[in-house]
Amino acid sequence: MTFKPVDKLLDVVGDAVRNSVFDQYHSRKWVHTDPVQFVHQYTHPKDQEIAGFISALFSYGSAEQIIRAVKTILKPMGTYPYQFLLNW
Repeated sequence: MTFKPVDKLLDVVGDAVRNSVFDQYHSRKWVHTDPVQFVHQYTHPKDQEIAGFISALFSYGSAEQIIRAVKTILKPMGTYPYQFLLNW
């Protein structure tokens, strides 16, 4: 027995829901509540990578706790965390 029409309908509905959620939340106005905010503080890709890696390492628990921990770690690294780590 095949359910191809139903499968296709679920694909279409799933795409519509996913796109709707994406359109609603894919905005910088939500970044301040997420540890991904640290990636956006840097312009150089290597600095963004360091900030993202550190954020990912501490991504457990509540977002508020993660944000506090990552701020504490990145603050002494200054504007260029990649260079800071190379010179450490």
